[in-house]
Amino acid sequence: SLLGRLPRARQAPSVGRASLVNRTFGIMGLGRIGEAVAQRAIALGADILAFQRGPERDEYQIKQARLNRLAAQYGSTYGKDLIGGLEYTQDKETFFRRSEIVTLLARLTPETIGWLGEEELEQFNDPGKAVRILINTDRGAIFQEAEAFDWLRRRSEVKAYIDVLINEAGDTRRFFVDANGDPLPNVKGTGHTGSAVPQVRDAMQRHALIYDLRALIDGRMPLDPVTPFTDGQDD
Repeated sequence: SLLGRLPRARQAPSVGRASLVNRTFGIMGLGRIGEAVAQRAIALGADILAFQRGPERDEYQIKQARLNRLAAQYGSTYGKDLIGGLEYTQDKETFFRRSEIVTLLARLTPETIGWLGEEELEQFNDPGKAVRILINTDRGAIFQEAEAFDWLRRRSEVKAYIDVLINEAGDTRRFFVDANGDPLPNVKGTGHTGSAVPQVRDAMQRHALIYDLRALIDGRMPLDPVTPFTDGQDD
């Protein structure tokens, strides 16, 4: 597995005791997973900035209203009338310059391959931000790997959590170490373990049996087919 080939860091990157209250949490792709992440970030006090194509579509307007209602409910918890809720943008530079935490959750399409590279990381790396954290639990190809990891070696102030790589059967260790072979202090390879808790794995197995295997047995399309590309960017 990827995890087995990663160097063991002495300590995982951490934001210390910094909270999400009033942080701008950037989400690329507000599909089912993106909305679920937004709900949890709002509950912890964050404002959501979503990079999403076609935000004027009804489904995304409904999501915005739903998340803004949730933000209003949590406002009093954090001593303010209204947490910022959800705001959309279709401008990449705006997305990276404003976000303090970025998570990539879009589908892999021809348009999203190589979506994030050194230019976007430079836009993200504003020293005026209290925290700068990048989380990639998406597809490895959305990341311009060689360019991005070289940049992260030079910018230790930016923390990155990488769950996926393009070629996980190859020499993955080289991405996570410096020129001396020591683990990068600001980069953590999570190796597909983000959901590795018994409750989530049990739920995944039940879902696969009920919605995917049953559909195949009945001659129907499974709910979660695995395809290299899809038409949407939103999940």
